[in-house]
Order: sequence, then structure tokens, then C-alpha cells
Amino acid sequence: MLIKRLAHLLKNSKLSQAEFESLTYRLSPQQERLFLHLSDHSETDTNTLRIACSISNISHVARHLNQKLIDNKDARKVICLIKPHTNQFDDKGTLGYWLIVDGAANDSH
Repeated sequence: MLIKRLAHLLKNSKLSQAEFESLTYRLSPQQERLFLHLSDHSETDTNTLRIACSISNISHVARHLNQKLIDNKDARKVICLIKPHTNQFDDKGTLGYWLIVDGAANDSH
């Protein structure tokens, strides 16, 4: 019965599922911005994420967000994939790409 009531509240609130979850998980403003961005977008590079979410230390926010997901028995997890990157000067390096993975995908990262 509680699930049906929550589903009804969600539908009537006009909140997305991710917005509703961010409220129920009691995410901080930075955690919420990270969670909502990654819920709405696929893989996002570090530079774009910093600008879009106004987060300077994404790793710190992701670590605390992951703990709240664990505490709420949510199988998802924020991860960072390191990929090759070439800047505008043709210098090669690496750049982090952030995403939320679910369930079994957690084990492969």
C-alpha cells in the first residue's frame, strides 16, 4: 500500500523519479545536482560536469552520494572512467568521464 501511495504522490507532484529520489535520499545540493545530471545524461566528462553542476571536487561529492545510495539500498553507483583525451593543442592526456551504473554493472568497474 505504501508503494502505491508513493507512486501516486510522485505522479501528482510532477517530479521526475530522480528528483523524487534525491528528496527521499536527503541529498545535499551538490549531491542532488550530480545525481540529477547523471540521471538525465549519459556519460559526462569532468569539465562539463564541473560547469553544469558547479562542483569543484566531483570525487568527494560522488563518494558521499554513493554512500547515500548504499544506505538506501539503491544498487546504482557513480563511477568515473578514465579515457584518453587530446586537448586543443594536440597534447595527449586523460580525462574522467562520470556516469551512474546499475546493479551488476557495479562489479565490472
